Amino acid sequence: RHLDRDNCSTEEHFQVDTLPRVIMWDGMPLWLKGSLQTERKIFKVCDGIILMLDLNQYLGTVDYELEIEYSEAFRKQAEGILMLIGSMVGKSISLDTMSKSERFFKRLDESTL
Repeated sequence: RHLDRDNCSTEEHFQVDTLPRVIMWDGMPLWLKGSLQTERKIFKVCDGIILMLDLNQYLGTVDYELEIEYSEAFRKQAEGILMLIGSMVGKSISLDTMSKSERFFKRLDESTL
């Protein structure tokens, strides 16, 4: 994710077992479809680059995600870091991947087929 002074990433932590299964919003029912748990390790590379390594658990699935947030001035360095990590693990790392919520709903769709 690209960072700037007006767009800061925030995350919340809470227990989902206290949430209702359905809530009304703007006259429409919203159903709780499941939960996604993330354990995150944060590594500050420098003032303009932050790496986050996530372990995600949802719907019987465990996946890992490497996220890099950077200011535009550090774009080339951030891309270089991703290329280096990719070469270390022997895989190409894409900058455009599905978000964890997209992966959750894709998995939910696959499990209901």
